[in-house]
Amino acid sequence: MKKLLYVLLTFAVLVGILLLTLPTILHKAGLHPQYTGESVALPGKRAPIITDRRMTGVTDKQIKELGIEVTPLHPETELRKAGVNFESRTAFRDFLATHVTVDDEKRFVTGQNHNSGLETAHVMMQILAERK
Repeated sequence: MKKLLYVLLTFAVLVGILLLTLPTILHKAGLHPQYTGESVALPGKRAPIITDRRMTGVTDKQIKELGIEVTPLHPETELRKAGVNFESRTAFRDFLATHVTVDDEKRFVTGQNHNSGLETAHVMMQILAERK
């Protein structure tokens, strides 16, 4: 019985490692785009579709609290540069905060960080249910 438990535990750990590394493996094989977090591409001088919309994302404070120093774009900074009405909540640590923002036309549903994922999904489903 003890040996079976060790085998199952080892199997679970190996599956967990595979699941954690799968995006990297697929990206290197050219089958999966690498996700580096929210970013806003601002090509040329065109006005982005997000200008004057209410949105949220990872805050500059959160990036500082997590000690992230090497990133090409910081979501809050770039969203504000794009003319977004940026909303956020703060907490003891910003990565513990949760906030979901829906723009006035209900076209964009954004979550402040990974903690907002569940609430963001629920809000998206509510909006889709209302459209039927």
